[in-house]
Amino acid sequence: MVPTASEFVKAWNEAAQKYGYRKCLGLTKERLARFRKLCRDPVWAANWRKALDLMPTDRWLNGGAKTNGFVPGVEYFLRYNTVVRLIERAGEKQKQGTWEE
Repeated sequence: MVPTASEFVKAWNEAAQKYGYRKCLGLTKERLARFRKLCRDPVWAANWRKALDLMPTDRWLNGGAKTNGFVPGVEYFLRYNTVVRLIERAGEKQKQGTWEE
């Protein structure tokens, strides 16, 4: 399902509050353009919510990135390949028999 910009920001901020990510104050002109472009991508549109839900268990975000002080923000999530990478890493984890839900 393709979210509206306000639905996306609301979902992001709920996750940010729950998991300690950077809060999104809003979609700037640049962010909004990137968001709209991503919404036209069927893979992103179909998987953005699942990817957002997978972020707290992602091995990269909770491994090396965390030890280096990286805190995800909406800019990170709106990168072109972020959703696909989160879904793919979750699939690798499931394949290895270490899926945790």
